[in-house]
Amino acid sequence: MKITKKYIDKVLDEASKCEKAEGTITECIVSVAKNETNQKIYINHLNGLNESLTNDELKSFKTSVHKIQMITRKGKTQKLILGDNKAKTHKWNINIVKQGEIDNKLATEKERGLYKAIEVKKPPVTEPAEQTPAEWFGDWIVNNKPSGLANPKREAYKQHIASVFQIAQAELQKLNGK
Repeated sequence: MKITKKYIDKVLDEASKCEKAEGTITECIVSVAKNETNQKIYINHLNGLNESLTNDELKSFKTSVHKIQMITRKGKTQKLILGDNKAKTHKWNINIVKQGEIDNKLATEKERGLYKAIEVKKPPVTEPAEQTPAEWFGDWIVNNKPSGLANPKREAYKQHIASVFQIAQAELQKLNGK
C-alpha cells in the first residue's frame, strides 16, 4: 500500500466518523442506562434480533454489539452512567446472560442467553507488594528466561547487567558519602 496525502485525508475523515459514532453510541447507552423504558425497548430489540437473524447477519450484529459494549466499558461512559463516585467501585453493561451471572445471582436461569443490563461491583485492586532491587532484578531474569532477553549469550543482556551494576555502585557510593 502506498501512503499518499489523499489516502491520509481519507483516513482522517474516517477517524472523524468514528469519533462521531462513538459520541452517538455513548449518548444512546447513557439514555438506555438511565431510563427504564428506554432500557426495556433497547434490550427487547437486541434479544429480538439475536433470535431472528440468519447466521451471516448474526455475526455482523454480534460484532456491532461487541463494539457498543467496548464503548460502554470506557471510564468516561461509566462515569456518565453511574456517576463519578459509583464508577470507581461498580461497572455497568448490557451482556448476554451466561452461567457466571446465574451463579452470582445477577440473572435467572430463564434469562440465560438473553441480553440483560448488569451492574456489578468491581473486584478490589490490590497493590503489588514492594520489592527490593535484588528481588526486582531476580524477577526480571526469571520472567525474561534465558531463551529471551535474559540470555547470557546476548550482548544486550551483558549491557543490562553492567548498567544495573553501575547504578547500584553509584547508589552505594552516595550512601557511603563518596
